[in-house]
Amino acid sequence: MAALLPADTGQLTLTRDTVVSDPRTDERLPGCVLRLVAGRSAFGTGPLPDQRVRDGLAALGWREHLQYAADGPDGTAFALWRESATCFGAAQWDGGDDADPSYVPRDDYLLVVGCVTGP
Repeated sequence: MAALLPADTGQLTLTRDTVVSDPRTDERLPGCVLRLVAGRSAFGTGPLPDQRVRDGLAALGWREHLQYAADGPDGTAFALWRESATCFGAAQWDGGDDADPSYVPRDDYLLVVGCVTGP
């Protein structure tokens, strides 16, 4: 999955042999976690890393769990599965303030993807 992300952008960490929580059920499962902290401006006009992960895994035959999908002005959530693995993802950013046109959103971007074996 890390190969789907730009290598020189932000701080990318992978934690193996950790616990991943299913965001819908709160079930705690053994797995690994990929975490990217960066500035959104580093990605220019291209897709953000969460979309790169979704598109890249889909191209490899992964399917989306639609019941985990959520999008909003400040982030997105998703889950993809294939055979005996599931990855839960969430990205967060500052989407601005519709009530204040002078507000300048922070450039922060956070992507966390936790993968487990099993459906």
